[in-house]
Amino acid sequence: MVTGENDSYYGSSSVRETYEKLVQLYRDKGLTDEQIKMYRFIKISKGASIARSVHLVCAYLNYILMSLHLGLHWNTMIGAMRKNCEEETAVSKWIPRLLAAGIAGYGIYAFFRRQIGEYLFLRTHFVFFDDSEPLIFFFVDYLAIMGQFVFIGHCLAGWLKWLDKKGCHK
Repeated sequence: MVTGENDSYYGSSSVRETYEKLVQLYRDKGLTDEQIKMYRFIKISKGASIARSVHLVCAYLNYILMSLHLGLHWNTMIGAMRKNCEEETAVSKWIPRLLAAGIAGYGIYAFFRRQIGEYLFLRTHFVFFDDSEPLIFFFVDYLAIMGQFVFIGHCLAGWLKWLDKKGCHK
C-alpha cells in the first residue's frame, strides 16, 4: 500500500488504518511484534516512478486490447455498411479489404517506428514526443496501429468462427 503523507485526494489516514488493522490481525494470530516486523511492507521511495511505469504499460496495453476487441466485432460494422450498398461487386468487396490490409501493413511499420513494443515491455520508461513533427503524422501513425490490431482482431474472429463451424472447440 503506497500513498503520500499529504496526499490531497486519498490522504494517508486510510492506508495507516488498514496497516494498523493488519498488524492487529497478525497479533490475533499469535505473532509477536518482532515477527510482524518481518512482514512489514516494502517501503518504496520512488512510488511515482513505479506508478508512471505501470501507467505507461497499462495505457498501451489497453490501447491494443481495445483495438483487438473492436476487431472482434468488426463484422457488425461491415454488415451495417453492406446494408447501405445496393449490390456487392468484386470492386466493392476487394477495395475495402485491400485498404484494410494496407492500413494494417502501415500499422506494423508505425508500431516499430513508434517503439510501442519498447513501452509495453518497459524497455523504455518514458514516451518521447518529437515537437518538430506535425501532429497529423502522430495521429495517422497511431490510427494505423489501431487499424493493425483491429485487422488482427477481425482475422482472429474469422478464425474462431471457422473453428466453431469445424467443431474444434470440443
